[in-house]
Parts: sequence; structure tokens; C-alpha cells
Amino acid sequence: MAKPTVNTDWNVADNSNRIEPSSGVKNTGIQDGDTWGREWLNWQFYGLNQWINWVRDDAVDRQQNLADLTDAAAARVNIDVNSKAQNDARFIRDPNNSSYTTEQQRLGIYHGEAINGGATNLPTGWTITRGSPNVTITHNLNTQDYDVTLTLSHGSLATPALISLLQDTSTDVTFSAVDLDGNTVTDLDIRFTLMLR
Repeated sequence: MAKPTVNTDWNVADNSNRIEPSSGVKNTGIQDGDTWGREWLNWQFYGLNQWINWVRDDAVDRQQNLADLTDAAAARVNIDVNSKAQNDARFIRDPNNSSYTTEQQRLGIYHGEAINGGATNLPTGWTITRGSPNVTITHNLNTQDYDVTLTLSHGSLATPALISLLQDTSTDVTFSAVDLDGNTVTDLDIRFTLMLR
């Protein structure tokens, strides 16, 4: 159902034209044979309209954001939703650091791959060097405070490769891989993720 557009304002300009019924009348309502005066009806319609206005303007019209709530922080807790600043603090290293110019820098998550012998999709300034038997990913993070995930594949490899992480320093990650027979595997397709802690 579309949001109604009807203006329900009633008796908003003449306070003298509405009178609140007694509690007894309100408890029993209109009885058979009763005649209600216009002032009582105006009071009822005016009161209903005040509630309609409150629901429309202050209780439900939150399609865009929670900014106009009296206590937006409490509302977020109640509906289990973080603010942008809270999410940034949890998942983004420093959203206000102007030296971070890429999403990788802001999130602290770096990806790259070397497929069919060539390095692709590397972060700027990074390299992959295939030695024998080691493979080295050179980076410019200038920290050792990261976790490494490596995925290797090899078209002719009949058995899985076992990865040995040899070092993870502030400038590079070096690893080697052997098959289950202990033979060094050098022509691997490599996909990696470095995630800063």
C-alpha cells in the first residue's frame, strides 16, 4: 500500500469548538439512543488526528535514516545496526587518513595473483619472484603485523601441494611448495591475500 497523502487535520483552528467527554462517556461510548454533540465529535477527531500526525512525523517516517530520532544511538542498539563511524572503526584502519588513497589501504586487505607465469592484479609497487625452490612476494606495507592466505594451483599436479611459509617480514613473504612426494613445485598459479591486523 502506498503512503497516504490525505491531510487529516481536524478542528485545529478553534479550541472552543471541542470538549472532552466525561470518563464515563468515554468508557461506554455512544449508546443506543444517545446523541453526541459536535464538540465531543470534534474532540475525538482532533485527538485521532494528533496521533496520526505523531505516527507520520515522529514514529514511522524513517525511510532515509535515523538522524532525527531523539536517541539514534539507542535505536541502533535496539535494532542491532552499527553507524557508519562504528563500522569504519571496526573494519577500516583509519578512514580519515588522507594518505590512504585506495580501498586496499583503507581496508588493509591486499590481493594479487600470478597466473601462467605472469604476475597480475598486484597492488602498486608489489612483485612476485619465482625462484627455485622459493617464491617471494615483495610488498611495501612496512609492517609484519598481517596475516597471509595463499591459494596454489597446478594444472599438471596430480596431488596437492604442501605450502611452507618460510618468512613474512615487513617487506616480503617467502614460501615454497612441494608435492606429497617431496618434490619442489615451481610453476604454480598463486593467489594471495594479506590482511593487516
